[in-house]
Amino acid sequence: ARRTFLRDAPADALCIEANLWIRYRMWVDSHLTAVESSTRLFHQFVASLALGVHAEPSWNGSNTADLVACLARGGLLADTWQPPELALENWLQEALSLFNRRFRQAQNHVYEGLGYVEQGRWQGDYYFVQLADPQLGMLHCDASWGEEQTMLRIAVQLVNRLQPRFLLISGDLTNAYPSPENASKMREQISSFKAVLAQLDGTIPLILQPGNHDLGQNPSLADVESYRATFGSDYFSFFVGGVLYISINSQYYH
Repeated sequence: ARRTFLRDAPADALCIEANLWIRYRMWVDSHLTAVESSTRLFHQFVASLALGVHAEPSWNGSNTADLVACLARGGLLADTWQPPELALENWLQEALSLFNRRFRQAQNHVYEGLGYVEQGRWQGDYYFVQLADPQLGMLHCDASWGEEQTMLRIAVQLVNRLQPRFLLISGDLTNAYPSPENASKMREQISSFKAVLAQLDGTIPLILQPGNHDLGQNPSLADVESYRATFGSDYFSFFVGGVLYISINSQYYH
């Protein structure tokens, strides 16, 4: 319906209201950490979600703001009528939840979609890929992490080519230890980590395990809750092809 609207609507119906365009840009700035790669991928994700097609990397914030402002003005971001500003913000909140969802699929100590009902039966041989310690920020003591991002990006590209049944990444996912003074670095590193993993083929389940840098050497309840809010359960079990896997949080035994 949205693509049809954009194709067939008269020119005056495709007018872009400045307040909606600005609202989109400000919403993104206030809800995503100011890491260029993360916001760029979110713009591409929003465009893909809105149109139901893959958005090319050339899509940027201005293009996407044009698109969603036009759709909001046309009443195409909500199933029932809402003021365009409200429809835009509600739709963006849902989009952000979907954008982050694959990083939080382990909930209540089980992995969504990989339970006994879905995967408890043996289905023949398969393989999976495990990566460990991407640890963005390690090489330069949190001053930068471009090399680690590049290595992780190459690994994700290889995983996409291999098409394993799932990808397991064991921590440390990032380098900055949880602490008030590291809060900004942690957010930036996590956003960079997510930006790379957003390029993982959506058909490959992503399994994440924490390391000591993700939780701290002696994690507090607040540290654990912060990790869970970002990446889901810190320990859990799941089935794939009739095999039961158990993921533990080894910091509890430190």
